[in-house]
Amino acid sequence: MTGPGVHAEHEDHGWTIAIPDHPGRTESPEFRRAKETMHKILAALAGDASAPSGLLRLIAGEAGTA
Repeated sequence: MTGPGVHAEHEDHGWTIAIPDHPGRTESPEFRRAKETMHKILAALAGDASAPSGLLRLIAGEAGTA
């Protein structure tokens, strides 16, 4: 059932789209550094009940300190 400001969408027939093959993905040096940084951030926040302050400590270079 729909009401004001609500609508239903559907398709009555299937469709197919042709997507050309493309080169495989690679990781640039910049992406690898960003990924490494994200892993460090997540490791610093793991189990930290006050994640926002944990993130602030990491940004301030104080990760691992209480």
